[in-house]
Amino acid sequence: MRNPRGFFLRQSPGFFFILIVGLLLAACDETATATVEPRPIGSTPTVVQPSSTPEEIQSTPTPEDTLEPTDDYAKILAQSQVRRLTPVVMAGLQAPLSELINDMVVDLQPGGMVSTDQSGEAEVIIEDCLKIFLYQGSELMRNTCRQSDYESGLAVCATAGMVSVVNDCLAQVVIVQTPNSEIVTTGTEFTVMYVPEEEVTVVQVLEGTVVFTPLLLNIPAAQPPVEVNANEMIYTRSLQIPTSGNALPERQVLPLEDWGVLRSNLAVKSAYVDQWMESSRLIAVDQSLTFSQQLVRPTGIVNLEMRGSAWSDSTMQTLVTDTIPWLELIHTVWPEAFVKPKLIFPKREVDDARFFKVDREKLAVLSAAGAVPYPIELIANRNDTQSVAFAENLNEYLLSSGVESSIQLVGSTSFGILRENATRTSSNAGIFITVSGDYFE
Repeated sequence: MRNPRGFFLRQSPGFFFILIVGLLLAACDETATATVEPRPIGSTPTVVQPSSTPEEIQSTPTPEDTLEPTDDYAKILAQSQVRRLTPVVMAGLQAPLSELINDMVVDLQPGGMVSTDQSGEAEVIIEDCLKIFLYQGSELMRNTCRQSDYESGLAVCATAGMVSVVNDCLAQVVIVQTPNSEIVTTGTEFTVMYVPEEEVTVVQVLEGTVVFTPLLLNIPAAQPPVEVNANEMIYTRSLQIPTSGNALPERQVLPLEDWGVLRSNLAVKSAYVDQWMESSRLIAVDQSLTFSQQLVRPTGIVNLEMRGSAWSDSTMQTLVTDTIPWLELIHTVWPEAFVKPKLIFPKREVDDARFFKVDREKLAVLSAAGAVPYPIELIANRNDTQSVAFAENLNEYLLSSGVESSIQLVGSTSFGILRENATRTSSNAGIFITVSGDYFE
C-alpha cells in the first residue's frame, strides 16, 4: 500500500536542496481574486488581494539583492506540516535537524526546515492549500532567488531537477525560477523541469495558465513573456539564438503531445528525465491530480544477473558498474520506453544502473592492460526477442571496447539449467539477461 504523496525532497550525492517559501499574509479564500500580468524581469508580481488596490512594485536586482547559499536544507517560511514517507527525513527549527523516527505528521512552525538523504521522501503541506513536489536529483538553491521575489508571493528557485506545483491558494502568486526562465501563476497545476546537462527548462501546464518568461545567458534585455495554458508546454535553453536543427521550436507554445519529441533528446542525456515524469504520474494517481496520458511512457526492467564466482573479483564488478554506458544502451534498444537496467550481483543489487557515471577511459585502460581476468558470456532465451536485442547491443559495446565477450542464445529449459549451474561454476563470468514489467508484457 503506497503512502499518499505530497511535497517531495530527495537528495542524491553531489546535490543539495534549499527551498524558500514566502506566503503572503492574505488568507486562502475561495472568493479571493488574483491577477497575474506579464512583467519586466526584475519586478515583483502584481497581486490583487480582496478589498485592496492593485499595486506593482518595481525593483532592479543588485548583487546585494541575492541571498547567499546556506546549509543543505529546505526552509519553509509559513505554517506547514511534514511527514516522512521513506527514511531518512530530518526536520526542525535549527540545524542540526532531528531525524523523524516514524511516519506521523509533524507540525513545522514558520522558519522550520526539512532535509532528506538520498533515499528519503517527505510530504509537506503549506497553509493547507499549497503543495509542491520536488523530485529526485533536484536542486533548489536560495541564492538563485531575487530578494524582492523571495519577500513577496511564493518563490521557488530550482537550479536542477523538476518540481510540480499544485496551488489551491487562490489569493497567492506562485513564482518558479530556473537559471534561464521565470514562471508566474495563480491557482493551477504545472511542472517545471530544468536539465542542467542541456541547460534547458521545460514547463508543462496541466491545469490553468502560467506566464513564462525566458531569461537568456548574458542578455540583459527583457524577453517577451508567453502565456501557456492547460495541455500546453514550452521550453527554452540558455542561448540567445535557438540551437539549429531542433525538432521543436524554442520559446513557443506547443501541445503536450510534442513532449515525446523533446523527451527523446533529453532522456538519453539525463537518467532523471523519465524518472521525474514517472514519479509525477504516480503522485497524480495517488492524489487524484491532473496528469496527461501524453506524458506517460511504458515502463519495464531489464534484469542482468551476474552468476559465477568470477563476479567476486572486484575488477569484474568495476567493469560493469563504472565503464558501461547503461543509459545510452537502454535508449538505443528501447528509445520510446522508460526501462531500468537492474544489476544483480551475488551479494548486492543495483536497482537502476542508468545513474552510474561512466568512465570510458577506465575501460580502455583495463582492456589494454589485460586487466579483465575473465571473459564475459551473455546468456539469453532465444525466444525472448527483447532480451536478445539487449544482449546483442551490450555484446557489441564490450567487443568494441576490447573486452572479450560472447553471446549464448538457448531455449527456455536450457536457460534455467545454465543459470542454476553457473552458481556452482568457479570460472564463469556469466550475465543472464531477462526482461519484466508492463512494457514487455
